[in-house]
Amino acid sequence: MAALIPAAIIASTALSAMGAIQSANTQAAQLETQARAADYNATMAERQAAAAAAASSVNEDALRRESRVALGGQAAALAQTGFTMGGSGTDLMQQSRVNAELDALNTRYQGRLQQMGLLSEAELQRYEGAASRSNIGAVKKAGYISAGASILSGAAQYGMYSDTKALRAEQRRIQLAGGTV
Repeated sequence: MAALIPAAIIASTALSAMGAIQSANTQAAQLETQARAADYNATMAERQAAAAAAASSVNEDALRRESRVALGGQAAALAQTGFTMGGSGTDLMQQSRVNAELDALNTRYQGRLQQMGLLSEAELQRYEGAASRSNIGAVKKAGYISAGASILSGAAQYGMYSDTKALRAEQRRIQLAGGTV
């Protein structure tokens, strides 16, 4: 029975130390997985930003084409009614041109806003990935510190056991010699 106690202390200490290291490695692997996912999300957000910019440009160009056609139709309709290019007809055409340009610029602005939002999301995802990676070392270090603490605790337990065992042996020796403890 006496031989089992030191073996149990050593086994318990070893398992505790290995468990601390394994736990740290698992956490580190999870952080690396999170970092990879963040990198992937950032790449997807950057692609979406590029697509949003392209779509915005295409939509702006299409709106400008539609506006030119509509303005041409408006000019033809005014000419058929007998309006000349002066006075209220000119004012009407000018206002239509301004409105068409504002619509095109608003389309571009909305696309840029969407693009900027997606690029900001990509930047945030890259930051989160970098933060996860930077925590890997700290997690592993904490695991090794915990393992070291387990070993020191086990050594202290073994030392106390050995001291107690030695003290009991000394007490028995004194009792056998006829002394009192």
